[in-house]
Amino acid sequence: MEAAERETIITWNDVEDTVSVFTCHRKIMAKMERLGATVKDRCVMNGRVRHIEFEIDKGKITISINAKRRGTATQIENLKRARALSPIGKKKVA
Repeated sequence: MEAAERETIITWNDVEDTVSVFTCHRKIMAKMERLGATVKDRCVMNGRVRHIEFEIDKGKITISINAKRRGTATQIENLKRARALSPIGKKKVA
């Protein structure tokens, strides 16, 4: 399966107490299994799992979508100063 074909679709609405997760990603499949999700459908082709559709209680899953954090000019300057003072990553001179 090509990388562009490996997708995850999450169906989440306010009416139901469960979330439906359709995925072709191995890591997400493993995560759903660890969380105790119920398998609704499993597709196996040539002895390999192609995709799985899970159902899981909303209380067991969190979805977080965050934009990349950018520091202010002051925060960046403070971080540079702290890195200059830190002994981490510096070679010890004997």
